[in-house]
Amino acid sequence: TPAQRRAVTARDRHCRFPSCHRLPPWCDVHHIAGWFNDHGPTDVDNLILLCRRHHTLVENTRWTITRQDGGDYRFSHPARGP
Repeated sequence: TPAQRRAVTARDRHCRFPSCHRLPPWCDVHHIAGWFNDHGPTDVDNLILLCRRHHTLVENTRWTITRQDGGDYRFSHPARGP
């Protein structure tokens, strides 16, 4: 929803992929646990801001994202691990 996007944008402030700081107008809201395959909920705790480039990368190459205590994220490469 628009309210969820505003909440995720306020929390994340930019693309959360490592070393990327693309601003929210160029970002998508991504489900950490996918809603289709993993039945992940569409709630703010399961959403992350990713720029279009990194959103496509994560979707097409099976990167995994884990939300850590304290609100940070851990990205794991599909071939190399964390």
